[in-house]
Amino acid sequence: MHLGHILLLTVFFVLFSWLFYKGYTAYKKNGWDDPFFKSGDDSHSNHF
Repeated sequence: MHLGHILLLTVFFVLFSWLFYKGYTAYKKNGWDDPFFKSGDDSHSNHF
């Protein structure tokens, strides 16, 4: 495997883990009503 591939996979894995962690903590705190999951409304449309 090329070093670039390993680096890319590592970055993807870290990003995915971070998003999963953020979503999980938001869910634990407020359930599915947390603003983290409501990215469709105006106040959170440009959330990412």
